[in-house]
Amino acid sequence: MGLVVALSAPHTTVTPAHASLLESIRRVIVKTNDALPVRIRLGPAGVVTQAQRDSVRRARLAKLPKPPPTELQAGMTNSTFTRRTLELRWWISDSASREVRVYRRDLKGSWRYVGRSRADVRGQLSWRDSTVVRGQPVEYALELRSARGVRFVPLPAVDIPGDRMLRLVARTNSIGEATLLLELPTSYPATLELFDVSGRHLGSIDASGLRAGPHSVLVPRALLPAAGVYFVRLQQAGAVTDAKLIVPR
Repeated sequence: MGLVVALSAPHTTVTPAHASLLESIRRVIVKTNDALPVRIRLGPAGVVTQAQRDSVRRARLAKLPKPPPTELQAGMTNSTFTRRTLELRWWISDSASREVRVYRRDLKGSWRYVGRSRADVRGQLSWRDSTVVRGQPVEYALELRSARGVRFVPLPAVDIPGDRMLRLVARTNSIGEATLLLELPTSYPATLELFDVSGRHLGSIDASGLRAGPHSVLVPRALLPAAGVYFVRLQQAGAVTDAKLIVPR
């Protein structure tokens, strides 16, 4: 309830000085009538103007609890993979700034800043990544800003389709150095083994730490004792493929 102040003058004769003072007080009250949450009665009891009712209403609204601030949010609208390019569509909440910082999780699991994107008036933004690897999921996160602060929002991982096939090509140069060009559809541990033409096992090359995607592996010279024909076997998750390796004289 607002404070009620009632002013009344006794039905007696006042001096001109007193009358001037009362008129000054009345003018001050009229000027502050709309600015304060106080109902001031200058006439008969119970007469309240619309401006006075609005003033009391504003005072009551000021005492109501304020709603909590809107949380900054983001999500994915669509993802499309064409050849080696991943195209993404994201959305952000209306309370976030249109300028958005984009992060991507690297092979060590850490978030790395990869660039900026700007959302349109509907809060939609797009992102294109041509560095993704087939068969390897990729994760992104958005850094959203508003007048209330900053929020880091990780997004669900995006699965990149793979060929579901192992690929292995063996090459040698003129000085006898051998290189294996291989492609892994998944990040499961893989094995590389070397055999001679009689099928004798000559040794293994560590490939357990290779992730999905293309790789180039140099064959140690110790596994190639002499010129001739060798065979390399690549295995991963039950799939096997072989390649012939010819070491020139």
